[in-house]
Amino acid sequence: MLGIGAQNTVKGSTAQDFESIKAAGNQLFSKKEYAKAAETYTTIVEAFGQLPGTISVELIRTVLANRAACYLELHQYHKAVDDCLEILTKYPPTPTTPQLIMQKVYFRLARSCYFLGRYDEALLHLDRYRRLNGTPHATETELRMHILEKQANENQNQSPGNDMKPIEYEVLVIKGANGMQHPPLVYKEEAYQELCVPSPSAIQSKAFLVYLVQKHHDEIMGMQRWVCWQCPKGAVSISHNPMSYLNVPEPRVVDFALPVCENGGKCDREARAFFQHEMEMAQRVRREMVVR
Repeated sequence: MLGIGAQNTVKGSTAQDFESIKAAGNQLFSKKEYAKAAETYTTIVEAFGQLPGTISVELIRTVLANRAACYLELHQYHKAVDDCLEILTKYPPTPTTPQLIMQKVYFRLARSCYFLGRYDEALLHLDRYRRLNGTPHATETELRMHILEKQANENQNQSPGNDMKPIEYEVLVIKGANGMQHPPLVYKEEAYQELCVPSPSAIQSKAFLVYLVQKHHDEIMGMQRWVCWQCPKGAVSISHNPMSYLNVPEPRVVDFALPVCENGGKCDREARAFFQHEMEMAQRVRREMVVR
């Protein structure tokens, strides 16, 4: 059995061990011991990459959402946003994902963005929450009113003008290390001017990339029967890896999309490792270009 809050996981731990750790974190949260609860959930998050196959994607979604709730209570809103965005980018929902967990993700993301002053993003996530929830809820209505009030106050202090810029969102659906399953999918979109600079806000950029992925994910999944990028099996989801090139003369976001046969499975993990390697190579090339 793993120790609560341990920094290193123990080989041989079972799925039930991690369920017990999650339950301990939930108990700490109910006692309002939010820092200890977050530390407990972190034990599972750190173990996820170390013990492949032991922790399910469903569990890691729940744990990240729970840790985001802890960060909200601790007023660590950037961390809460990071956990919610990690769920949406790395572990996107499938048709079998319980709606309740995604409702929590979008509502906590909306609250975090609100406290960070990102009101447009907060409304976007709140709208997604509404679509999942169906009918307005008192807490949602109250948050929406607060956001709209803040937006109205900001608009009174801003001069009119168009702060949006046309961009392209290009999706490359990958097969194998070098192949393509489909011609590039190109969508016309708009981005805030403040994102189209060499060093934009990291959290705003990440939120915008998630917005693009979420907007087009279902449409892309329904276009055809995709094949797993690494094996002959049919794909059940797509691992998105968007990269921002919004500061170039023709701004765009390029999304390297890798269909996977199982969320959290071997091909999914290899997809993430593959893209991580590609990212490291790209960063190395950029550093070398700067040195020259």
